[in-house]
Parts: sequence; structure tokens; C-alpha cells
Amino acid sequence: MRLLKRFWVVFILIHVMGIYYQGTAYTLKENENSEIDWGSFHKYAGYSTLLLAGATAVSSSNRYTHYGLAYSTVGMAMATLWSGIYEYSDRFDLDEGITSEDNLHIILGIIGTLACLTAVAIADSGKNARHGGIGGTGAGTMVFSFFVIKW
Repeated sequence: MRLLKRFWVVFILIHVMGIYYQGTAYTLKENENSEIDWGSFHKYAGYSTLLLAGATAVSSSNRYTHYGLAYSTVGMAMATLWSGIYEYSDRFDLDEGITSEDNLHIILGIIGTLACLTAVAIADSGKNARHGGIGGTGAGTMVFSFFVIKW
């Protein structure tokens, strides 16, 4: 039941973020006086997500540190995903094929974020033995996404 509640909370947050995005994103982009460089934010949030995921993986011996790092990783991954959608949504073009650099980066980033979110939800439900593989896969997918866009 806790797992279902967590997914509903995430679903509602994503829905609210989607309404916010559709209602204000274009007016913010058109405003040249905006002091936030979302491209740089996305880049450094992505680097931070990878570092937090690595720290989460090696901190499994200390329960509370591991929990805190896991939640921080998911939060930073969501911020990275949102800022990427906001700044680079025009780069997703399936006419270029699914394996183009931008498309692959976007798809792998989304999969990695959802996998890490799922791992935290599973760990919260009490089925701790099964969350590590999913979390590791999510982190690995995000690392691969980084390499796709950098090299």
C-alpha cells in the first residue's frame, strides 16, 4: 500500500510540474532577462546526480546515510530531468532515429531516473533485497547517458 501511495504522490507531482511547464515555460524562455541558465543547471545537476548515485551505492553499510543519499539522488535526478525537458525538449526528434546522440541521451536519462525512483519506492515498501539491482541499473543507465552526450 505504501508503494502505491508513493507512486500516486510522484504521479501528482509530475502532473503539477507538467501543468506548470505548459503554463509558464514559454513565457520564461521568451524573457531575455531571466537570470537562470537552465542548460548549465541541467549539466551540473546531472553531474551531481551521478556523484550522489555513486555515494549511495557505496554507503549501503550505514542505513540512514544510504536512505538520505538515495532520496537526494532521486530528487536531483528529477531536477535534472525537469531542467532537461525545459531546456532541450526541442531536440527530441524521432526522425533522426532513436540512436541519435540527443534522443539516446534523453531516453536513457528518463529510464535512469524512473529506475532510481522505483528503487527508492521498493526500498520504502520494505522489500529491500530487490531494490539494489534496479537502483544500480538506473544509475548505470544515467552514466551511459552521460557518456553518450559527452563522447
